Amino acid sequence: MAYEVIKLVKGRPYRYRVHSERDPATGKFRNRWTYLGRGDATTASVPRPQRANAREALLDALERLLEHQDIDAVTAAAVSAEAGLAHGTFYRYFRNKNDVLRAVMERLRRKRAGDERLQPKVPGTQAEARAWLRGWATFMLRTPAENRGLARAWHDLAARDPEFGAERRASRAAYVVRIGEYLRVLVDRGFADLADPLASARVLFALLDGIQRETLLDDGPLDETRAAAALDLIERGVFGAAL
Repeated sequence: MAYEVIKLVKGRPYRYRVHSERDPATGKFRNRWTYLGRGDATTASVPRPQRANAREALLDALERLLEHQDIDAVTAAAVSAEAGLAHGTFYRYFRNKNDVLRAVMERLRRKRAGDERLQPKVPGTQAEARAWLRGWATFMLRTPAENRGLARAWHDLAARDPEFGAERRASRAAYVVRIGEYLRVLVDRGFADLADPLASARVLFALLDGIQRETLLDDGPLDETRAAAALDLIERGVFGAAL
């Protein structure tokens, strides 16, 4: 893939062509920059654009780039160019691309914090508990496919970067405990029959993780048949056969 960008150097625009290509030996993407000339030969200087929030513009830019590039192909310069900002602006907010990816993920977590589909509710009836758990599991299966580039980047870095891996495991472990506590509430209310709610929560997450990873690796849509089977399996495992 190739596209043109304009970089501002001391207020002056310079045009570059960026060509993204995959290295056949490593499978990683690399960006090749080619200088095309001044952005506007008739203008001696271009004022720097004023941004209400340059940091947010950089986060948005990374998300867009990850839609069609692997994280290894993304550079600080590419993120800055995609955001329409000078290269140096990137380093006012982030140390490197891992830092900006972490910030994008944190923004996504804050956005989801108020989503009712992720907030376990104490149910009044078993039917309500069934509906919430099935809706939650459906959301968990569909979300990676809807944020494919971001999810793939996070999985890739977590697999090879110890710091990212530790952060992902800690975040996952905390949420597993929350779901385990919810399952224990269901047991206490007589809605579910589980010997170890926390262990059941771990198994539930393992099942969802497996389908999520396959969806990301296949680079295609969620397999609806497999997803429906997984949802039925989860519901029967927690609640037993439907009445």
